[in-house]
Amino acid sequence: MNGIIIIIILFVLLIEPISMIFDLFFDIFPISNSRSTSIPIENPLLKKEEANKGYNTISVKPSQSNENQSIKEEIKKDQEGIVSKKEKEFVNYDISQYVNSENYPVFKSPIKGVGIRSYRCGKAKRRGYKEQEFQSSIEKYFGHFFEVLGDARLNIKKGIMPFEPDIAIIGKDIYKNIYIDIEIDEPYSGVSRELIHCKGQDETRNGYFTGKGWVVVRFSEYQVHTQELECLKYLAGIIKLIVPTYTIPVQLKNIADLEKECLWDTIQASKWEKEKYREKYLGINRFYIVENDIEQGCNEEELEEEEPVVSTIVDVMQKDSIKTRENKEIKHTQEEKSIINQIPTDIEIGTNDVNKIKTYIEFAIKSSVNIKFNYRNSNGIKSLRTLEPIKFESPDSLCLIGFCYLTQDPERKFRIDRMTNIIINPSKIEDWREECDTYKIIL
Repeated sequence: MNGIIIIIILFVLLIEPISMIFDLFFDIFPISNSRSTSIPIENPLLKKEEANKGYNTISVKPSQSNENQSIKEEIKKDQEGIVSKKEKEFVNYDISQYVNSENYPVFKSPIKGVGIRSYRCGKAKRRGYKEQEFQSSIEKYFGHFFEVLGDARLNIKKGIMPFEPDIAIIGKDIYKNIYIDIEIDEPYSGVSRELIHCKGQDETRNGYFTGKGWVVVRFSEYQVHTQELECLKYLAGIIKLIVPTYTIPVQLKNIADLEKECLWDTIQASKWEKEKYREKYLGINRFYIVENDIEQGCNEEELEEEEPVVSTIVDVMQKDSIKTRENKEIKHTQEEKSIINQIPTDIEIGTNDVNKIKTYIEFAIKSSVNIKFNYRNSNGIKSLRTLEPIKFESPDSLCLIGFCYLTQDPERKFRIDRMTNIIINPSKIEDWREECDTYKIIL
């Protein structure tokens, strides 16, 4: 009897530890039961592992090297002068009824709804004599609401010089959709003595800017020099047309209206050049060169914006006759495209036979590549030119028409029998013109 009691006591003492052992076993190795209605416990380690497999759905903090790379890219953008807009901007005003192209000041407006082209900083062309001074005056009166730039440019593509406003006015805050190209026109170049800004010569340029959402205002250099405050008042009036709530600066309200000036033709410009008309009213003896060197070509944002320009010039009298170099459509077969992509640079034409020269140039026209050559005009003045050839005046003509990088003339004419040292597809755009001394300008 005593033995039975001892066995019972030992059993009671041992049953609790055994139960604890079983509980611990099932905690470590749970047995799945498909019939069970209990809520399964998530294993946090397993959940983390599965989350790592779905890497597309989780956020990963960038490494230090990635952060450094982003910083480097931002610094590079700053160095390249790229100005990027966060979102696409469009012209949100219509002042087309006020355009003027009959005399100075010339005023051209984009059409409402046109996308606005972004810009970079860094100028390639030489600045005009009055540009810096007039820019400072614009900053004085308009700098609070607008950014005033003397080095803005609109890149097009590699190998083609950008379009550069003489002075760019970029709106801030409520004026953010206002982009104005201010041009100061002279009748001839101070250094090269080329006749410029003659009637009709600037329509391609005007059409490009208005087609890209920019207002164009052209003053003559004489107006800017002799009536600066009047020019500023006129500019304030343009801004008020765009934004009626804009208040014209008090200092300009009582200024007289700007006196108009007739546009000049080549005859008048030639006469002024011989008389040194500019030098006389500016009170100087001669002009000097300041050279610039900038990057060409477009980034991804600019390429997206750089679609063919659809003419949006609202001057009904002229819009049908406007031709833009950017709209020139050249269609090639796949075989021709393959050949064009393989065209080497700096191909020298080693012949004086005008018929062979013409054949080479016709090839350059069809291939959409530039040519470079030494030239001597009818007065014996020598120059180096880079030209984007467009066409010959007629099938039998020796007169070549093209865009001249030196004068920015979209349809400059050159006789091929006066050309020497012709290069097809030059790697550099170089221009210079002989005067009293020899100047070389690498653009």
